[in-house]
Amino acid sequence: HSLRRFTGEYTADGEQVITPGDLAYDTVWRYKGQQHPYVIVLGLSAAGLSDRKVRRALYIALTRATVGASIVLRRG
Repeated sequence: HSLRRFTGEYTADGEQVITPGDLAYDTVWRYKGQQHPYVIVLGLSAAGLSDRKVRRALYIALTRATVGASIVLRRG
């Protein structure tokens, strides 16, 4: 599968330019207000969950999923 992501550019009418691909890839904060069938959260550590900002980002990510979600924790 190829990844689809925001290029940082916009069309003349203000629409975001997205690369072609099968899977959407972006930051948690860019997904705020959007929904997707499945969300996979990467790069979290169990120790990082004590940070309020990290917990907020995790909440945003998990509430974007309409079917399911997975969290892949890193060691440390």
